[in-house]
Amino acid sequence: MNRDDEATQIESYLVDGLMKVVAAHAARNQIEISTVGYYAVGDARLFQRIEDGGSMTVYQYGRVLHWIYDRWPDDVAWPVGVIQPGRRRPVVSAPVRGRPSISRSIKK
Repeated sequence: MNRDDEATQIESYLVDGLMKVVAAHAARNQIEISTVGYYAVGDARLFQRIEDGGSMTVYQYGRVLHWIYDRWPDDVAWPVGVIQPGRRRPVVSAPVRGRPSISRSIKK
């Protein structure tokens, strides 16, 4: 097996796993997979392009995977065989009133 074949297999494995997580998240939250793409990376057509044979960037892959993982319920098992990232930050559904944002709290 040459390096291109190995790279293709790895890419296929990663994308298949990501699509499994996207589908599970969409089903659990009763939303379309296009909505997941829009919320995660601002691209509602991302997953349709992938299903049509297109590709995504490594940046998009990471953003989608982390976006879903950061919102994954603690009482639901992560899909077997899919890379499980660490939580990057706590998820806040809305800004808390009366608390300054980071950019406003840093003095220049």
